[in-house]
Order: sequence, then structure tokens, then C-alpha cells
Amino acid sequence: MFRLLIRLKRIIKKKLKIAGEIYNGKKSKDRYLYKSLLILIIGLIITLAYPQQLVYQPVELPRLNDIARENIVAPFDFNVERSEEQTEKDRQDVLSDLPLLIDYNYSLYEQVYRNAVSFFSRIRSLKTTNLSSAKVVDSLKQMKPEINIATLRDIARYDNVDQLENSTLEAIESLYSIGILPDTVSLTEFDYDRAQIRKRLQKLNIDIDSLRIMNEVRQLVKQRVSSDTVIELSSTEFAELTASFVEPNLKINMAATEQFKDNKLDEIPLVERSFKAGELIVERNTKIDAWHMAALEAMTQKRIETGEEGSLWHFVLPYLGRAALIIFTFAALAVFFAFFKNGRFFTNQKFTALMLIMVLEIVFVYIIDYTLNQSMYLIPFAIGGILLTILFDLETGIVSTLAISLIVGVIQNFNFSLALISFLAGTTAALSVKTVHKRSDFYRSILYLMVMYILAVYLMESMKFSDSETIVANIAFGVLNAILTPIIAMGILPVFESLFNITTDLRLLELSDMNHPLLRRLALEAPGTYHHSILVGNLCEKAAEAIGANPLLARVGTYYHDIGKMEIPEYFVENTSGSKSRHDTISPHMSALIISSHVKKGLELAEEEDLPEAIMAFIAEHHGTSLMSFFYHKATELAKEDKGKEVPESKYRYPGPKPRSKETAILMIADSVEAASRTLEEPKPARIRSLVRKIIQGKFASGELSDSELTMRDLSIMEDAFTQMLMGIFHKRVDYPTKDDDE
Repeated sequence: MFRLLIRLKRIIKKKLKIAGEIYNGKKSKDRYLYKSLLILIIGLIITLAYPQQLVYQPVELPRLNDIARENIVAPFDFNVERSEEQTEKDRQDVLSDLPLLIDYNYSLYEQVYRNAVSFFSRIRSLKTTNLSSAKVVDSLKQMKPEINIATLRDIARYDNVDQLENSTLEAIESLYSIGILPDTVSLTEFDYDRAQIRKRLQKLNIDIDSLRIMNEVRQLVKQRVSSDTVIELSSTEFAELTASFVEPNLKINMAATEQFKDNKLDEIPLVERSFKAGELIVERNTKIDAWHMAALEAMTQKRIETGEEGSLWHFVLPYLGRAALIIFTFAALAVFFAFFKNGRFFTNQKFTALMLIMVLEIVFVYIIDYTLNQSMYLIPFAIGGILLTILFDLETGIVSTLAISLIVGVIQNFNFSLALISFLAGTTAALSVKTVHKRSDFYRSILYLMVMYILAVYLMESMKFSDSETIVANIAFGVLNAILTPIIAMGILPVFESLFNITTDLRLLELSDMNHPLLRRLALEAPGTYHHSILVGNLCEKAAEAIGANPLLARVGTYYHDIGKMEIPEYFVENTSGSKSRHDTISPHMSALIISSHVKKGLELAEEEDLPEAIMAFIAEHHGTSLMSFFYHKATELAKEDKGKEVPESKYRYPGPKPRSKETAILMIADSVEAASRTLEEPKPARIRSLVRKIIQGKFASGELSDSELTMRDLSIMEDAFTQMLMGIFHKRVDYPTKDDDE
């Protein structure tokens, strides 16, 4: 899995066309074109990614709970729409109170009433005849075959027909005061709490539970009947008689119900308030509440719609303005690095990493402030300062923090408070990690940030006249931010270190561990080279510290500069232990090939172990294009003896490139100084200084230091540093007397 990730990283670097900027010794012709395109693309992405509300809002529009510094007047007519929550609440209220519409068939009710009157008229006429009771019952049976024969006999015997008729008609009127539904209707299928029965000139609103179907008629009539209403008929018989006349006259009208619902929903007001051009929205010195924010957002939305409906220029101008400011800020930052940082720093690789860190911080602003709508004191502004200072240097961290703050202020509608807190947090973080040599140093950053947030939040919120509860809450947010931001930065840092091959002091300290697999192998397989590397590393560290270079990089890079010798250690003099040299049995040209191959093999091993490119530079550059003079002269002598052709120097030079940093140039000199110092028979201070001076002058005269940025003053200081170190190594010990001498 680890190897797969390394391979993926290399593919990404290749796609970005930045992997070769350190080792091939050439500057890409399109390096400025690449940076210009990167600035342009990122600037446009940042501008377009932010919501239109922020782009079209007036400059310095106050935020929630801010105090309006001046009157805000409507620049044009616009409406403040009701919130989605309020509109949805109104919809639910309408739906919960919506009635089920039912049509009332008045003609059917009249027909039922007439049938009942006709039935009792027939009874009266039958009673005036001399027909027997059986004949009367038979005649009634023909009219009402659904009534039980026993019930008809009781009706036929009933003397007070008028009373029975009145009771029946009253029961019918009572039933039809609401109406009757067919048995086929199931009220449980309808999700309504009430119903509206629509008669001719009346709309009756009732609970849905008050509706009755045909099967319930007899029970309703029985409940209505009292003992003194019907004397000779039982309640069951009376209910049977009354039910025989009743027919359902109600019909549920779902089409009308849906139309009624739509009409009611359409009546819900969508506009809370309308403003006319010139009308005051917020009065000066007023605290901005939710209603004010809704009005200001509505004004912004109207401006967006106006821009979309108007000319293209009117729509694009707000975007162009912000994009220009963002791109100008990025461009100014790039110009600063181009003029005030050396070319080695201003590579596509490092500039891409810097831009991505800035974009990352802007993404945090977008997520926390806009998407989550949380306090600005929760935005991890310090991440940029921490990462940029550790990956590059303090100057880069502070200058980039300033650029980030300006961009954040621009994209957040020129929010000065947000830009200020961003700059304070980023600068504090950068200062807190200017010297980080171990992971625990990040805790210092937490302490610094906590103090900064407590003071900054208190001062800023006090100037806004915020209440004590708001101040305490924002201080808590700031303290939480101070704790989480360095932790997040610690997690992100290795990604940038590995992906962009940026060597930080933390990475160097990890590589300085002598238990690293490559150093362990070197100690076991090439012990002479290992001890040589340790000694040269100390020389390099001393010299780098003296001239103001990076002593840690110089020392750690030196540890790995000769790892290629592990493949064939016996061909290098420091590993032979005084035995006969293997070069005595091979040609000088073959010896030169073997010796120079340790550079190539070292780079291969370094790449397999994913060593940073800064360390690989020590492997590639520590010999530069120096001449392997011993083998060259040997080849020249052999050529003279054989009267052969002239031996070309190019075949006896290292592949290079020449050292392109102070640290690798120091290694080139220290490597030669340490090797040559072993040949001194009497390492006196004068001889040591003379040797060191001779080697430095030789490297300078040969042009090997021409790309290294070393000055003559640096070379003079290095001469003193190397001389002092070697004098310490070769100092004489006191000749203590032995026991025999005492005797």
C-alpha cells in the first residue's frame, strides 16, 4: 500500500509537470506561464465558487447582530418574501383545517318527505274503509315490502296516525339536517378532521365524525325515540318504519375539495413586506436582527435578478471586480517571491503547494462561515500561517497570511473584521512555529493562539458593544479554534511534505535517526563510508551554521550522500581497510565508471525509500562535474605508453549537476577536505589551513561553485570553520608516562 501511494504521488507530480525542476538543472521555459495560469484559474474558481448573494451584496453590508453604522435605504423597489419555514407552517395550518366538501341532494330529501306523507295519507284512507285488518296490512305491504309484517300490523292497529306521522317526519327532518352517506363510503379513507356540506344556500361545517351512513340510520332513530313519543310502536319498529323512507343524499366531491385546497394555498401570502425605492430599511445605530437580515438578503436577491435580466456587462461586473482583486493579490504575492526569494524557492512545485494551502484556508472559510453559518472565530485561519512557515520560512508565512487575509476580506464582501482576525491568527501562528524541531512544539502554537484569541475577541466584540454573553461565547469559540487548528495542521503537514517533496526541519529530524533503514544498511555494508559520512556531516553542519545556511539540512543531507556506495563498497578506499585496491586489476575507464555509478545508484535507492528531493540533491550534486583526476592521469599515462589517442576528460567526470545550493556546495568542499586531511602526516594548524584553502580555491577555480550562491565571504568563513573542526579532530594527546618509564 505504501509503495502504491508513492507511485500515485509520482504520477501526480508528473502530471503537474513540476517534478523535474530541481534535478535536471534547467528552469522550465514556461515556469512563469504556469504560475500565471495557476493564479488566473484559482482566482476565477474562488470568485465563481462563492454564492451570488455575496457577490451582489453591497459593500460592508452588516451582518446579524452587528450595529448599523449608517442608514440603509432601498436603492430600488423590492419585496421581502416570507421565509420557507413560515410559508410551510401556513401551508400546514391550511391543510390541517381543510374540510372535505360534500354535495347535499335537496331534491332527494324532498322526495323522501313526500313519500312519507303519501304513506300516512294512504293509511288514513284505508282506515276509513271497511277492509279487514289483514287487507289493510296487505295493502301497506305492497307499499313498503321492506317492512316486517309484524311491524305493519302494529302500524295498521295504530289509532293516532297523525301522531305517528309527525314523529316520523320529525325523525326524517332530523336525519336530513346533515344528510346521509351511502354505505359504500368509508370515512376512514379520508384524512380530514371536518367536512363542509354544501346545500342550496347554506354551507354547513361539521366534524367528520358527525357524518352518518345508511347502516347507521336505524340506530340513530332508536336513540332519538323516547317512551312518550311513540306509545304503541316499539323503538325498533319505529326505526324500521322511518328507515324505510330514508335514502342517501350526500355525495363526496373530491374534485371540488382539491380545487378548494388549491385556492386556499394560493391565498397564503408569499410577501412579508414591500419596499419602495428610497424607503428606509435599517436605521443608523440599530442592531441587525433576523428581520433586517431577511430584508437585506431580499434586496441582494433582487439585485441578482436584475443583473441576470439586464445586460451581460451589468451581470458580470460584480464578478470581474472581485476576481480582479483576488488575482491582483495572488499576483502581488508571486511578484514578491520572484524578486525577494531566490529562484530555487520560486519553483512551480513550491508555488503550487503555497497556492493550494491558501485555497484550503479559503475552503474552510466557505464551509464554516457560509455553509454552516458558524462564528467567524471558529474558522481555522492559523492553518495557513502554520503550514507555510514550517514548509518554507517565517517571511513566507507572514506575507502569505497577509495575502490570505486580503482575499478573505474581499470574498466575504470586504469584511474588515474577518480580514483582521485572519491576519492576527495567521501571524501569531507563524511566529509560534518559526522554530519547530519536534511535534510537541505545536503545543506552543496552541498557547499563543489561545492568548491571541482571548485578547482579540474581547477587544473586537467590546468595540461592537456586544453583551457579555456574546463575548464569552465567542471567546470560547476562539479557544476551541486555538486548540483544534494546530492539531489539524499537524495532520495536513505530512501530505504537503510528501506530495510536493518539501523538506521541513521535522522531516529532517526524522531522517537524522541513525536507525533509518538506509543508514543501518550503510553502517553494516559500508562501515568506512558510514563513518566518513558522519564526520563530513559534522563539518558541514559547522560550516553551514557559520555562513547562515541550514545546518540541519547540511548535516542530514551529508548522511545520505554516499548511500550508493553500498552496492559495491569494496571499490571505495574508505572500506578497504588497507588491503589491495580492486582498481589495480581493472582499467582506469572502468574504475571511473564504477566510482561515478555510486551517484546514480544512490539516487535510485533514495527514490525507492521516498527520500525528499532536497536530500537527493546532496547525492546528485556532491561531486558536481568534478574530474576524477587519479584515474584520468592514470589513463593518460597508459595512453602515452601505448602511444594512443588523447584521453577525453568528459569520460572521467562525474555526471553532475553542479551544486545549486549553499548546503550541497558545502558538502562538496567538506567531502574533499575530509578525504585530503587523512593524507596529512603532521596535521599542524598551518598545514590544515593551507590544505583547506587549496581545496576551496581549487573548487572555485574549476567553476564547480558557480551555481551555489556562495560568496567569497562565505568561502572565507568556511575556511575558518573547517580549519577549527579539523584541528579539533587531529589535536595531539598528552603522552602519559608508562610504568616502565617511571622505573
